Amino acid sequence: MVELFLNLTIGSEIMDTTSIMLKELKVLNDVIKKNNVINENPIKIIVLDYLSKNKDGLSPSKLGNILSISRPLMTSILNSLENEKYITRTIDDRDKRMFILKITNSGIKFLDKAKKIRYQKIENLISRLGKTDTEELIRLIQKCTTILKGEE
Repeated sequence: MVELFLNLTIGSEIMDTTSIMLKELKVLNDVIKKNNVINENPIKIIVLDYLSKNKDGLSPSKLGNILSISRPLMTSILNSLENEKYITRTIDDRDKRMFILKITNSGIKFLDKAKKIRYQKIENLISRLGKTDTEELIRLIQKCTTILKGEE
């Protein structure tokens, strides 16, 4: 009976801790969104970053597969990036039914600005946390990643 009580208590504490952790992660996410100076969808930045590393360009479907982005969402992101002149779509020379996506000079400039702001924010966070807390944060994130990968 005591063991059952201890298991229920531990289970309850884990649920409480999980609830607190999820609330804090939501608050952190909200703060990050609010402080986003560029005010852009982070997925757009990821797409631009990936295209910047693939100078020959990529097809929309290949990019979506690599980044695990659904086709409808990828279409929306690409339309937005094209309207902003951050990417171009050209017909593939090998397969006229396909498009090749490439980042433009404007896209590179925008991406550089976004990266600069992101690095400044990270530097600020690290300086305020200090070396010990930063190392502990990295260790805990790595541990969480390892645990969650084991559940897949």
